[in-house]
Amino acid sequence: MQVCDSIPKKFGLDPLTDVQVLAPRNTGSAGTGNLNEVLQARLNPPRDGVESVVRFGTTFRVGDKVGFSSPPPPPPPPSK
Repeated sequence: MQVCDSIPKKFGLDPLTDVQVLAPRNTGSAGTGNLNEVLQARLNPPRDGVESVVRFGTTFRVGDKVGFSSPPPPPPPPSK
């Protein structure tokens, strides 16, 4: 997987701290759900002594990157 191996190596980056992946949608192979599972398995697999919690069908581990976005607020009403 390029985001874990070749891209960080080429640019001297740490894939855990220096790389962020943006997804165009939530579903499908390029969606956030699948990408999160694949990236977590490669970059932050289960380890003895490392806590994890399952919420909303997703496993979160200490060391995972977690982002959140919400829709932007509506624009203000037009001036009179």
